[in-house]
Amino acid sequence: MLSEDGGRTWTMNRPGGNPDLHNIVAKPDQPGVLFASTGFGRIDRSEPMEQRIAGMFRSDDHGKSWRFQWKGMTPPYTRPLCIDPRRPHAVTVGSSPTAFSAAKDAGGAKAMLLQSVDGGETWREIGDAAHSPSPAQFHAVAPDPDAVGHVLAGTDTGELWRVSPEARWTLVAKGLPMVQSILPLG
Repeated sequence: MLSEDGGRTWTMNRPGGNPDLHNIVAKPDQPGVLFASTGFGRIDRSEPMEQRIAGMFRSDDHGKSWRFQWKGMTPPYTRPLCIDPRRPHAVTVGSSPTAFSAAKDAGGAKAMLLQSVDGGETWREIGDAAHSPSPAQFHAVAPDPDAVGHVLAGTDTGELWRVSPEARWTLVAKGLPMVQSILPLG
């Protein structure tokens, strides 16, 4: 997002041109480096669905320009996104086949958590045997304040998980309503 007048008016060069924009996070040590998660929707529905792209984008110039960082990645639809404030500033994103993937679907949501420690150049899955892909949809991710590179992940089944970069999953809470946001206190 760009402000040309000290914050009174904002304009935005959108990742992917006309995206279904979900989240934008800034790299803590380089605030001009932004990461954006997107889906298949479009603000004005100007493109046929089969021509739309979804996934992760990166800007190195405060959002003036964006480059696609999800080429060849599946599942394509990205939504919950976070970046660890500690080096190496791991970027973690939840992805799924569609916006509507859910635990109640036949075969589950087929969602995945992916993480990059090189600024989005490469991504690796951090799912264990029970979460690769996950039967539950991920609606929230946040850096775990207790360990570098670890994340907290919230699901549509009311679970909160602690996930390590080595794909170790520890259940923190269950029986919650759908977890749509996480604010770690640390």
